[in-house]
Amino acid sequence: MLKLFIAFILTQSMLFACALCNMYSPETKVSVEVVSTDNTIENLKFNWEFSDPFTQQLIEIYDSNLNGMLEAKELKLIEQALIDYIQPKSFLTHISYGNIINKEKSDPFKVVSHHLYMKENLLQFAYSLKVNYPILNDYVLFIKVNDDEEYFLLIMDPHTQRFEHTSSINQIVSKQAVLFSISQRTAVQNQTAATISDEKVKQKQAASSQTYLDYFTNIVKANLQKVKQGDLWALITLMFISFIYGVVHAIGPGHGKALTFAYFSAYKRSYFKAFVISLCTAFVHIVGAIILVMVSYFILNTFLNRFVSDALFWLTNISAVMIMVLALYIFVLKYKKNSCSCCSCASHTHGENKKRDLYFVLTAGLIPCAGTVILFIYAFILKTYLAVILAAVFISLGMAVVIFASSFLGVSLHKLSNQSHKITRILEMGSPVVMFILGMLLLLSTLL
Repeated sequence: MLKLFIAFILTQSMLFACALCNMYSPETKVSVEVVSTDNTIENLKFNWEFSDPFTQQLIEIYDSNLNGMLEAKELKLIEQALIDYIQPKSFLTHISYGNIINKEKSDPFKVVSHHLYMKENLLQFAYSLKVNYPILNDYVLFIKVNDDEEYFLLIMDPHTQRFEHTSSINQIVSKQAVLFSISQRTAVQNQTAATISDEKVKQKQAASSQTYLDYFTNIVKANLQKVKQGDLWALITLMFISFIYGVVHAIGPGHGKALTFAYFSAYKRSYFKAFVISLCTAFVHIVGAIILVMVSYFILNTFLNRFVSDALFWLTNISAVMIMVLALYIFVLKYKKNSCSCCSCASHTHGENKKRDLYFVLTAGLIPCAGTVILFIYAFILKTYLAVILAAVFISLGMAVVIFASSFLGVSLHKLSNQSHKITRILEMGSPVVMFILGMLLLLSTLL
């Protein structure tokens, strides 16, 4: 039972957490200004104010000249990525005007302008809608902003909603909607508020303090800029920092260390074989990031698209299922071997071992690494492809060192267990059980 105890202790800090490294919904304050004449509502002006953490993330990625600011060229790239996401979704805006509110279908509108800019060190996005509504007594203007996919957490600012008119305008603001009631008499707020249903909003906060990933990205960006100018020493520094990052990042939660430990505890392997498999696992981890960024850039032409987040979600789920399938397969093989002493059950061909090892490599390395995703984004922005590929290789080597340490412990534990047939049986039957639990926990972490 020693193996099971050690494995469960390791799982507390070694679960696959890489896919969840830096995903959160940026809180965005929304302001609305209703532009009207005496008889007509002509335009609706919206302004989104993005949070400081989200603004800083975009500066880290798109600030190609490292001046700590987003200039016109850089803002244009971000605006295009944002438009690509919100335009097919009607700018995440729902409008209804009349004596009855239609919450199911929005009135048609035309976007006449949009502009991304910086104000007081915060990213702002403004857009204007053409509506041409006649101003009639007892009519209601209902405006709602919402992202169904929860990439943006849009919240109406109760202090910045404006509708100035000679008529009496009563205003009710909820978290994601604002209602303007046009009347010659004072409306009862409680009756009007009943027309707006409360929206349940998930708030995901990102830590504002600088993490080692932030520190790494800042160093990478600075060195890539120098590499672009022909600085060879910057390239050497970049490779060294990438290797250190690979080691530190792999020591943290995830990256298959517990899975690797359990796998090599179940099977007799040489240390060289364990090293090769560890290296391949880390390499696949990097290749996954390359493919993800290339698909995002060449097919979707944006780095802010929901595709990256969704891809990580599905890759995590697929990896979890593959882990559980592999665990069940190993458990069945070990059960047959221990319950039957015939030669056909006790022996395994070299080809079967290779297939099983290949399946394990793909399973353990399927989820891309956040650090390498950021690296390849910089590659396309700064056009430093060779330097980024070298940095990714050294990240892979750094991760391989840590993964090999886990596999080394697994191989060593299996060799020690050979002194006792009972301990060997516990290891061989217990290891796939631990692997199955790891896969199940990984799956539950994305679904709950």
